[in-house]
Amino acid sequence: MELSTSKTASVSDQLFIRRASLFPLGSVPCGADAMLIQNGCIAAIGREAELAGRLAPQVRIIDLAGRIVLPGFIDTHVHLAETGLLTQGVDLSPTETIGQVLDLLAGAFPRRDNPRLFRAHSLDPSQLKEKSYPGMEQLDAISSQVPIFVLRRDGHSCAVNSAFYRLCALTEKVPGVEVDSLTGRPTGTLRARALELARAVRSRLTEEQNRGEAIRRACWQAVNKGVTTIHAMCAQQEDIDLFEELAGELPVDVVPYLITLDVDLAKRKGLRQIGGDLMVDGSLGSHTAALFEPYADRTDQRGLLYFERKQLVEFVAKADESGLQVAMHAIGDRAVEQLLSVYETVLDRQPGEDHRLRIEHAELLNSGQISRMAEKGVVLAVQPAFEAFWGGLDGMYARRLGRKRALLTNPYRSLVDAGVTIAGGSDSYVTPVDPLAGIAAAVNHPNPRHRLSPEEAVRIFTANGARLCFQEKEKGLLAKGMKADLVILSADPRQIPAQEIHKIKIHMVVKGGKVVVGPGPSG
Repeated sequence: MELSTSKTASVSDQLFIRRASLFPLGSVPCGADAMLIQNGCIAAIGREAELAGRLAPQVRIIDLAGRIVLPGFIDTHVHLAETGLLTQGVDLSPTETIGQVLDLLAGAFPRRDNPRLFRAHSLDPSQLKEKSYPGMEQLDAISSQVPIFVLRRDGHSCAVNSAFYRLCALTEKVPGVEVDSLTGRPTGTLRARALELARAVRSRLTEEQNRGEAIRRACWQAVNKGVTTIHAMCAQQEDIDLFEELAGELPVDVVPYLITLDVDLAKRKGLRQIGGDLMVDGSLGSHTAALFEPYADRTDQRGLLYFERKQLVEFVAKADESGLQVAMHAIGDRAVEQLLSVYETVLDRQPGEDHRLRIEHAELLNSGQISRMAEKGVVLAVQPAFEAFWGGLDGMYARRLGRKRALLTNPYRSLVDAGVTIAGGSDSYVTPVDPLAGIAAAVNHPNPRHRLSPEEAVRIFTANGARLCFQEKEKGLLAKGMKADLVILSADPRQIPAQEIHKIKIHMVVKGGKVVVGPGPSG
């Protein structure tokens, strides 16, 4: 299933783009500088003089004055409703100390949008001076009556006050409830199963919020960054209905991945895919990603596997036999191994078919796993911006894994060279929807051995994104018959220094042959 924006376009309209520089993704003839768009699709690509005779009297002409045209960007992993809803909470990303966190929360508390809950997001303890979470007592000092929920940037742990803790009916015996080693009392930090329960309570307290408006807002944020297709991780089945209701109003196409083990439900909803963020493990930042070797900064921890192998095999086999593409979250090398071995078991039952089973994130891999992925046609949805946020020898990866293993994270060069299809995304709300930032991060990977060329980095946010959900015949390339989903940039990422790519601006976005972002009618 894809929810399309086609209702927004008139099929009779023509759009003619002239004096354009066309990125070589697709069948772009030598010397081509123009594109004719009709009925929402690319009708022809060639020289301006050759195409001019095909223009209708009412055609809209856009002169790009040499600017670069790419296929519209595809973000392959977005928590869409959550991205929109988080804008209603307090953004803690600027903070550098626990004191600043508490000051920001205290200052915003009187203005909270929801009287039943006070929310904050983008807490990153690894960036704070204290390298820790705000404690339950510190949050109680802001309020011990109104529940407070503070989500870590990666979404795999949170900090809560005593009111929220009581509301969840948690005890110290629930997996993931952190307790003080001296007092035995809960610190307010929740992970794993405890986090799942906390998320359910948070959803219940915010259900009166307009999820439809949140989705609409997140989609417009995305298209302003050049995104024309989103693979949406859907935590609630109601989101599927909302996507259908809003399809004609949204400026992007939405491919929904329902986060459920219920194969029959996904089929009833008419989906072609399932999972997306079904978690095999947690995250490196929260010490819950499953590793073969212990964490460098918590040598008593190797993370968590959230499934028994038998359960995974049964789920993946049933979904695959039902014609659903499976996508699951695995970050640590031990989690990747468990999921990859399950995929291999299922694929061996039906060799030769094109299943494109997905692994989301896959941040820590070994060479043997990469070779097996290539052999089985397993595809990856990756987030290059993670390296910009947490990579390098002084970043969070190095603190969690040690410098030796940190050199192995997100090995894009090895994956591409092995023939594994990787496609880019943001994991928004974890990092912002911003493909140009992702392209820049892939080109400027902290480990030079893992870097991609600008052409390869653009491909993982365009053609490869389409391939990841079986849409390569309709989008992701500049070619006749493809959807006219385009992004026009202020500069060509191949022609400027790699360190400048993140500064490129979005000049215009065309969706289904209609200009949705950019200059006015004069072009």
